[in-house]
Amino acid sequence: MEHSKHFEKVKYYYEEGFWNIRMVYNVVAKGWITPDEYEEITGKKYKPPVTQEPSENDGE
Repeated sequence: MEHSKHFEKVKYYYEEGFWNIRMVYNVVAKGWITPDEYEEITGKKYKPPVTQEPSENDGE
């Protein structure tokens, strides 16, 4: 499997303690790594953030 561009950097930062698991989680949303890579780095299943559906009153 070929990894994304930032995989090795993120993995290094996490393993060396420069980044915590939340920081690794956040870069998935930024497109730096994939959810599968998150799981590979952290050993935890990636759970996408819950988003709210817009309500009829939004923007008023």
